[in-house]
Amino acid sequence: MNRKEQEKTIASYTGRVLREQFGKGPEAVYVTVAPPYVTIYLKNFLSPIEKTIMEEKQEHSIYQLRDPLMTRVLPDVQSYIHKITGIYLKDIYYDWELTNRSGIMAGTSFKAEALKERHPESEEENVLEMIAEHTEVEPKRTAYRKVNHRTFLVYREECLLQVEMELIRLGYEEILKKAKRQVEKKRFYTSKPFLSLFDGVVEDVFIDWNFEKNTSVIIVVTNNRMSSFT
Repeated sequence: MNRKEQEKTIASYTGRVLREQFGKGPEAVYVTVAPPYVTIYLKNFLSPIEKTIMEEKQEHSIYQLRDPLMTRVLPDVQSYIHKITGIYLKDIYYDWELTNRSGIMAGTSFKAEALKERHPESEEENVLEMIAEHTEVEPKRTAYRKVNHRTFLVYREECLLQVEMELIRLGYEEILKKAKRQVEKKRFYTSKPFLSLFDGVVEDVFIDWNFEKNTSVIIVVTNNRMSSFT
């Protein structure tokens, strides 16, 4: 099975699993296998009851509804990706842009020592420097990848403040993640220098963390029409 066939097979499976768990699946699922990353981009994924919740300005309630279901979805998708591609994803992150009815799942398969070196004056360096400027703490290790013509991924390690790690220890993980998402996304969406770094107009910015491992991903999706998703 070639890469394109793998991506289509994973997309079909993911859509089916989401439909089984949520009662309604996304209208479109786009998968990109780009080792050491796999991204799964979801479009038009919002149930009627979630639409009602959105109208009442209670977006966080949708996150709370989806989180328990995603704990069931992610292991299934992780296992299936390994079966189809042979890639074992060490971690899978996910996030939603509910206003756009979109979502992302992103898996990573490498160890910290596998992160490539940064090269001055490169596109990668420009993006990583801008990321550091727009976050509270500069990550100790970072990696940048243009996954496809529309999707850009930044991986971060050791990106939490000491006070944030203490809040996690005290049990405030959910509140912290909500606050960090709101703060970081607002900074990225309103920063013209950051938005100008990518091909096309930025449509979605997704951010998620693994607080236990002190890692994070930022994924930017643009409307670059030069190439469609697979």
